[in-house]
Amino acid sequence: EEPNDLLQSSWPSGIRPARPRPPMPGPWPSDAMNRYLEAHSSFTKELRQGSNPGNRKALIYVCSAMAYCGGHGDRLNGMLTAFLLAVLTQRVFLIDSESPLPLELLLQPRAIDWRVRGYNLATAGLRHHSYHDKRQQFEADLGRLASYPERLLVISMNYRMIRSLFEAPALRGRALSLGLPDFAPPFLVADMFDMLFAPALALRQEAHRLRTELAPLEDRRFIAVHLRTGQIAWDPARHENPEELLVFLECAQIAEADLGLPPDTPWLLATDSAAIAEAAQNLPQARSGKLRVPAAKGRVHIDRSELADTLEGAAANYAEWLLFGRAGAVVLSRSYFGETAAEVGRVSHAYFAPQGGCVRTDLSSS
Repeated sequence: EEPNDLLQSSWPSGIRPARPRPPMPGPWPSDAMNRYLEAHSSFTKELRQGSNPGNRKALIYVCSAMAYCGGHGDRLNGMLTAFLLAVLTQRVFLIDSESPLPLELLLQPRAIDWRVRGYNLATAGLRHHSYHDKRQQFEADLGRLASYPERLLVISMNYRMIRSLFEAPALRGRALSLGLPDFAPPFLVADMFDMLFAPALALRQEAHRLRTELAPLEDRRFIAVHLRTGQIAWDPARHENPEELLVFLECAQIAEADLGLPPDTPWLLATDSAAIAEAAQNLPQARSGKLRVPAAKGRVHIDRSELADTLEGAAANYAEWLLFGRAGAVVLSRSYFGETAAEVGRVSHAYFAPQGGCVRTDLSSS
């Protein structure tokens, strides 16, 4: 009989066995996940045909203009947690995100149609559970959410709580039936993102414009650096010292050497600071064409910048996020913008550079 001590569920939180885990039995998505996707597609097909959805339960992730939703990383973490909760509770998953603009203008449905239909909007507001900045409350409520009796469960949240879902007693059995977490594929977050989203036409056009502006940038043949300062709108301060730019670029040099890339490998700098961007453009690496800095249009925070700036720059900002994930290696701030971009892009070489460090980390199992 095979030993079960390699399974994550056999170990206390935060502890892993030294021996490698066994390979996942069979392809991903698992049969159970595929059955969920098929049932979801059947449900939304009935809606499009005007049929009554009956008593099928749904979970709706909400991001409205009436409340803060967070930036790219926070929103994605909340959406993916809500999606997995919907799968584990066998609810249809839908998204109602209209801030700063309807999400489907930038990201369109892929494996499932998550767009909200009118019949949901009429009653959803009465059943809204907000877990924005409320990690402990979400964990405490998981048992109640697992058996929530109402047909519609409406949630807003801005944290990734996937591990909490796996460990919740009310959800653990269903998670194991999906092969989670013991046989989760590398970059599970990327797999879930790809189930839900594909770039919409407007985002594909903006991504093409950005690549043309910064050309040439070949997939996996450039280093992406994200230096977030918090200097836009009223975002909390992060890396305000301009000298940190040099530290981050030194880390990019280390990443370039680790990958064995040639000296003329391009570096992409994504930053929220006009001052950092200006300083970068005056460096020798920028004058030689090695260091590429996108134009200011996308330098916005999608939840905290002025509305006019956000609407004008949202597509460019999303395009920078997507391009960041096509790098061969990334140098990260403490920001979920860069972290989630690298995860969704399945970047295998990731380094954290704050406070003078250049620490490589594995994002494939985060």
